[in-house]
Amino acid sequence: MTTNRGEIDAGMPRPTERPPGGAVPVSVPLNLTLVRRPDLAVRVTVASAYPDGFLFLLSVGFDIRLVPFNRVDFYAPRELDYPLPARLEVRFSDGRVADSLVKLPGRRVNEAAVLVYTGGTSHPRDAEDQERDSFRQHETSWWVSPLPPPGPLEFAAHLRDSGELAGTGVCAAEPILDAARRSEVQWGTRGAGR
Repeated sequence: MTTNRGEIDAGMPRPTERPPGGAVPVSVPLNLTLVRRPDLAVRVTVASAYPDGFLFLLSVGFDIRLVPFNRVDFYAPRELDYPLPARLEVRFSDGRVADSLVKLPGRRVNEAAVLVYTGGTSHPRDAEDQERDSFRQHETSWWVSPLPPPGPLEFAAHLRDSGELAGTGVCAAEPILDAARRSEVQWGTRGAGR
């Protein structure tokens, strides 16, 4: 059981900062649309489940004429100041919240669940395409640990500046939990990613 937005009780699994070394994940399609507007789409497309957490892919498509990239840049390794960077949350059914901003200075560290940026890529167009098309695609991967309990699992996106909730998507945690049970540690030990 947790209290106050994610403080951990002694019996709960401790989160890890990255996927365990030597583990082979099992993928689960999620296809959740968090934000759908004419100028912006934010989606969680797939999860890769490991024995002690999961990675998910966040896909952000936007029109650069209408939405500046820094407004939808969810990876924000800078000091916490106003305006807030774009923010992600993964909300577990038991009340724990993994928050992309908890590691920034001035934020309370959440010990019950972590949400860590693990990499990203933009899909740049060549110069000719950029003149014709203002659409850009950016994908980032995020580590969530520990695994969520059974029940609804909610992904929430907050855009930069206002910090207001832009949209959410909900899926059942059970397919991710089932995939995690099928994930195999090929070498090393479980929890090597700690």
